[in-house]
Amino acid sequence: MLKISELNPFSDFNFNRDPGLFACIGNNSGINSEERDSIIADGYRTNAKLLFEAIKSGKEFQDTCVYPLFFSCRHSIELSLKLIISKLLKIYIMRNNLENDDDFCREIRKILISHSIKELVDSFKQFQSFDADIKETFDELDDFELYIRDYFFDVEADAFRYTYKNDKLTVNLCDKRLLHIGILYTKYETLIKQLDYYYSYFCSLLYGQYATGTYTKKLSREQLKKISIMIDINNLDTFDEIKEKIITEYNLSRNDFSKALDVIKKHREFSSNIGREIKFGDIKEKTIKELVYLINLVNKIREIEPLKKDSILELDQYTEENKILKEKLENELEEKANNLFNKLKRSEINELLSFYEINLPSNYYSEDLDMILKYWQEIGQLNNNYIISKLCFSTDFKSAFKKCGQETYLEWFEKYLQLSDI
Repeated sequence: MLKISELNPFSDFNFNRDPGLFACIGNNSGINSEERDSIIADGYRTNAKLLFEAIKSGKEFQDTCVYPLFFSCRHSIELSLKLIISKLLKIYIMRNNLENDDDFCREIRKILISHSIKELVDSFKQFQSFDADIKETFDELDDFELYIRDYFFDVEADAFRYTYKNDKLTVNLCDKRLLHIGILYTKYETLIKQLDYYYSYFCSLLYGQYATGTYTKKLSREQLKKISIMIDINNLDTFDEIKEKIITEYNLSRNDFSKALDVIKKHREFSSNIGREIKFGDIKEKTIKELVYLINLVNKIREIEPLKKDSILELDQYTEENKILKEKLENELEEKANNLFNKLKRSEINELLSFYEINLPSNYYSEDLDMILKYWQEIGQLNNNYIISKLCFSTDFKSAFKKCGQETYLEWFEKYLQLSDI
């Protein structure tokens, strides 16, 4: 039996022999190495919270705990900034179709190994000139620079880690005497939430938009979408006026505008906005009609709920009546759904399933429709119960058709939705 001093905490144990606390680290941490700093930042954030709560409750001495508290706050901020900058750099590279680093990329990569919070903030701000959404969202971070400037003085991230700097002569914190822990931590909580929002939501959203490939050198996907809503290509009387307005508003050359219009015309969603539909698939009008009937049947079944009555007898009678009606409608649903899906070509079913899938809350863009269709095409045999559960329950085809610019399918769906009578 090995002594505890002889055991290696990274390898000399097994779960059965050595019960205790375990943590997943490294490649076993559940996240790829490029984004692992997000877990590390979360760890330092949690550490800061635990230390602050301990200090408040009087369990620890603030004069000693203030050192790991400040460093934990600072390091989680540094890591969060680096995650944001790294993601924005990837977006910059995509937007400019770069195969190799340019001067800007090289400058940013040098700063990413810096510990200076001020340098990192300055780099963060540099990206605002490349994308209007980046600037707009940055401007929405209330008093961001007032919150983060508390950490500018600690350029080398050593002020609360060591007494001396690397030269072994300069003493850290020699010009500071007191630190209000409450003010520090309250500001930190707001700041870290801002950074978390910017990285976890905005950067991920923007990265996803650029990953669709829908952008020009001057315009992001969202800007192209807004422009497509402004244009009515079939109205020649207003087209030139709107064109000039767009050129001025987005600071475009006429060539820039032409490139943007070319992208819009080829884009399934945006082309619909300018009055040109790019049809997807070959779903028949009769199929839409029968599907709407099935969806309404499901909604009717869901509406059947026992209501409160004045007496138990009335409630029992009501419940029994509705039970019979519900069973009748469920039998009709099964019969009509089986009839529909038995006669449909698999290609039509795949296309309907693709519209079902793209409307799920999974951050899909309309550009993903072809990828989703390919997924359904590669799946083997599907039984009718599975298809019914996908296409007839909790499905908003109106939004899916609208999202993908399928005006014909949308028109059919709405028509039969109004005419449907069960």
